[in-house]
Amino acid sequence: MSTTIPRPGLIEHFRLAAKVNDLAWCLDRIYGDYGPVVDVGFKIPIRVTYLSGPEANQYILSDHPENFLWGEALRLLKVIVGPTALVLSDGDEHKRRRRLVQPAFGMKRTEAQLGLVVNEVDRVLHGWTPGRRLDAFSELRGAARRVAVRSLFGEDMGQLADQIGDTLEPGLDYASRTPMSRLDVNLPFLPYGKAVRAREATDRIVLEEVRRRRAEGVDADASPDILTALLAATEPGDGEHPLSDEEICDQVRSLIAAGYDTTASAMSWIVHALGANPRVLDALRTQVRDTIGDRAPTIDDLRAMPLVDGVVRETLRLWPPGVASGRIAVDDFELHGHTIPGGTLVMFSPYISHRLPEVWGDPEVFRPERWEDGEPVPFSYIPFGGAYRKCIGFALATLELQVLTVRLAQRVNWELENPDVRGAGIANFAPKGGLPIRIR
Repeated sequence: MSTTIPRPGLIEHFRLAAKVNDLAWCLDRIYGDYGPVVDVGFKIPIRVTYLSGPEANQYILSDHPENFLWGEALRLLKVIVGPTALVLSDGDEHKRRRRLVQPAFGMKRTEAQLGLVVNEVDRVLHGWTPGRRLDAFSELRGAARRVAVRSLFGEDMGQLADQIGDTLEPGLDYASRTPMSRLDVNLPFLPYGKAVRAREATDRIVLEEVRRRRAEGVDADASPDILTALLAATEPGDGEHPLSDEEICDQVRSLIAAGYDTTASAMSWIVHALGANPRVLDALRTQVRDTIGDRAPTIDDLRAMPLVDGVVRETLRLWPPGVASGRIAVDDFELHGHTIPGGTLVMFSPYISHRLPEVWGDPEVFRPERWEDGEPVPFSYIPFGGAYRKCIGFALATLELQVLTVRLAQRVNWELENPDVRGAGIANFAPKGGLPIRIR
């Protein structure tokens, strides 16, 4: 029998609204006070229900994905990623685009980016000289941005990395705003208008490169970059149905946005986690030294160092790239003894799922060794989403985080200037105010 869904009172709603920029605090409060199913808001303009825990994650992401729509729920991202991006696509259009884009992120192509990732990580860490004070988040954001653009366009287009990143920046900044801090009016002097123009300017750069490559001929086997694979992609079966120019631009922009904003945040959380846990850092240094010494890692080396993988996974557990995500329910459905009506904006939270004591035992403790005990409860760990809509670039992001972990262990001594830094952001969970460190 369905029961009434708990909901905060008026005063509590005001308290939550006042803290909306600290979404992690709000999520902790909502789950702690009301449990795994709770209504928030006042059903105007839309009903919002938070669902927490592995069972909810599995229901939404795996068991009944056909009952949930992405595009409308994540429309705040449209200004930067565009309407045909995978993250905003639903139904048959999503399946078609996913089939076309997937080969660009095959394991062979991803592993071919290892040298690029090592070079860009080393480029940043080379400047981390003793005595220097710096913002690790800002510096690693530059590295992640160059990896994202260079993996998209290839080694020969490396000079585009900073140009495209700077051009797209106003759009990325606007996409990270909370709904209450947005004014979606397309005037050139307003932030939304600047975001639109940033998207258009980026598209001009991308389309110029697309036209050049088409004129010269596209060879996906000869070029490991992502753009070449997107241009070469066609539907299996009768006839050819390649991605349109709009689809290519939308995929490129969304990949850049996801590829460096969220990856840079995860990179900075690794610096924070290792800096705050010297015991783990010492063990990591020992494993890396005994396995590869001071040289750069190969793919086989990364697989041979379980603590490197554990550090990355544990960082993504405690500080997932997105603390919450939403879907629109198509029809009514039942979960935890409650009926959630069709049309509801359903929110689920990796942040809460990753910190449940009944799943993780000591959820607030950074303990990479826990991953040597095997996989956790299904759908309790979803830093990249799950099932067939798992983030398509997760393997490249993981590779970047593993390389950074190794190179930090080999090359840098540092201390945190603010060990109690908190995360902030909706589209991207980053250290609030950056991550200031001092190089020893």
